[in-house]
Amino acid sequence: MTEYDLTAKLGRYFDRHLVFPLLEFLTERNIFDEREILQAKYDLLQNTTMVDFQLDIYNKLHSEGE
Repeated sequence: MTEYDLTAKLGRYFDRHLVFPLLEFLTERNIFDEREILQAKYDLLQNTTMVDFQLDIYNKLHSEGE
């Protein structure tokens, strides 16, 4: 299923606010590793003012390993 996913190729041309729901969709479908999706969301929100979402994702990324 991952070989047919075009999110990585098309996502770089979309606005960040449009890519975030796509990543949410991929999370629900369990196509990719959840940690990879979380890291992609965190990287996507890096230069935005969506600090609350970024903090939640950061906490999820760093609390799973403990």
